[in-house]
Amino acid sequence: MADLNRIIERAKQELEQMIDMNPEIMLLVDENGVVTRANRALLDLMGYTTFTDVLNKPMVELFALAEPDMLSDALRKRGTREVCESDVTLPSGRKTALRFTCVNPRPASGRAVIVIHDVTPDREQAAVMEKAHKVEAVRLVAGALMHRVNQHLTVITIQAQMLELALEEGAAEPTTFRGALQEIVEYAAKISETIARLETVSDVVTEPYSPGVDILDLDRSPARPEEAEPLSAALLGVLLRIVAIHVPDFPLHSQRTGHYARFLAQRLGLSEQEQDLVRQVGELHDIGKIAVPSAILCKPSSLTTEEMAIMRTHSQVGYNILSKFPALQNVADAVHAHHERYDGTGYPRGVAGDAIPLATRIVAVADAFEIMRFGRPYQPAVSLQAAVTDITNNAATQFDPRVVEALAGCHSDLDALYSPPDSAGA
Repeated sequence: MADLNRIIERAKQELEQMIDMNPEIMLLVDENGVVTRANRALLDLMGYTTFTDVLNKPMVELFALAEPDMLSDALRKRGTREVCESDVTLPSGRKTALRFTCVNPRPASGRAVIVIHDVTPDREQAAVMEKAHKVEAVRLVAGALMHRVNQHLTVITIQAQMLELALEEGAAEPTTFRGALQEIVEYAAKISETIARLETVSDVVTEPYSPGVDILDLDRSPARPEEAEPLSAALLGVLLRIVAIHVPDFPLHSQRTGHYARFLAQRLGLSEQEQDLVRQVGELHDIGKIAVPSAILCKPSSLTTEEMAIMRTHSQVGYNILSKFPALQNVADAVHAHHERYDGTGYPRGVAGDAIPLATRIVAVADAFEIMRFGRPYQPAVSLQAAVTDITNNAATQFDPRVVEALAGCHSDLDALYSPPDSAGA
């Protein structure tokens, strides 16, 4: 019996030495789950300095477990090796997740060794990997859908051209044409915005749908704010090509107006970002003319009252198109007002002065300058001095006096950006 006691005592000492020297968090508990031995690693985890803080304390009291009964149940299963995990609040207040491995070698021993592992880093790493996999999956879906969207955009382009042909041949009423075109734009914009949103997802928020299946909540999934909207840009590019087919002078007029407007914005001391906005408004201000019949756009004489009413719809149509793109809302607002006059006698709303967006007031001067210097079917080009004089005479009525003053101070440099027709003179 004495030999057996010596063997048991030696085994107990070896177990205690193993606990003391092990770098992992280890402790020994009795049959009631009270800590009888612990190592320095446990003190480090708990933020304690002396063993009296942990010894002779019940495990369920020592750790503020999210599921207190879980550890008690594991300790009661003698002769087994039980593993359980729980969220824990440490004495320092830090919240973490711990894995408890309870080793109970014999049912009659009354002791159990518990090995503790902080699994918070593992969970965080798993979450990062899961997030990366989800984002990658979403991007793969976006890639597949982009292919389909490109097909739709091609069909939309053809459909718009067919509508244009039908209109010019008298087979479609202008109102029908505008309605059909608006449906095309809205449908394509919705597809484009959805896919663009998918492309910019930086994290994925899902909600359970069925066992093993989650639904992507796109509205709650954050996006990378620095990302552009590539598909929105693609759709807008298609629309601009459609306008160019329908309005032959649109590309050059828009480009020149945009550059003239940016030049004036720079002279007015606007920031780079504001200058870019003004340029965009200048380039897109006539996009609504896609809904105006070519016979009206290219008419070499004055428009009738009915024709003028149709022509005036292009400001609203332009707004309707551009407002479908969230990134272009400021541009849409400015385009909507590009036929307002400084004295309030313009359209579509009759607003005046500073109620008209500054970008619009700048583009109004640039637009008039471009039209006079390059001419139109209904208006021959004029000389630089004649253009400046005409705009100056309309300061405070049609145009913002501050923008007109900026033009007067740089009209030669502005004119040098492009080469107007020789017939316009100097």
